[in-house]
Amino acid sequence: MPSGAPKREGFPEAGGDEGLYGLTPALLRAVGEALERGDEARLRELIQPLHAADLADLIERLKGEERHRLVAMAGAIVSGEVFAFIEDDVREAIIRQLDSRDVAQAISHLDTDDAVAVIEDLDPPQQREILAALPDQSVQRAFVLFPDPWPKARHHKRRFICPKTMAEFARTMVPDGELRIATDDSGYQAWILEHVLRQGDFIWTARRP
Repeated sequence: MPSGAPKREGFPEAGGDEGLYGLTPALLRAVGEALERGDEARLRELIQPLHAADLADLIERLKGEERHRLVAMAGAIVSGEVFAFIEDDVREAIIRQLDSRDVAQAISHLDTDDAVAVIEDLDPPQQREILAALPDQSVQRAFVLFPDPWPKARHHKRRFICPKTMAEFARTMVPDGELRIATDDSGYQAWILEHVLRQGDFIWTARRP
């Protein structure tokens, strides 16, 4: 016979080192209530066990001010790994909300490919600001793949590869680090080679242009 006890809709529990997989309606409601009350401790208690992919999913489900509040209240829980799972347009909105130093700290713990995924679609000024916030000699490998060539002469100042960017790469990369740059624009290719060699801290190792 049924016990007559009221049904309780529980939260998923942490599953080993990988954390949680999947969000439940109960968890979503509890997060919404914590955000509405401004209860930072309760919010952190709810989202701390989540797997990075699930926290990214949760962030994407929120809109406007709710998302802004969650990111502000969650602090470092919204880590670089979480950034790597978030859709590009949402990630860009979040990064605009955060201090560049916080973004740099978060992505400094990621594998290079994931770190590149976090910043590659940002505007060049944002990319350079985040680069400037990275610690000295903290990057083993960096990839700049097919950046906007800005082909018109009056727009060359917008190109990502420039003296300031190359100086930041030299500062943030370890002595035996590897910087890979790719472009399919011949004019930008010559520009890149000129700026890399002019910087003086890099050795051009490509066997062909």
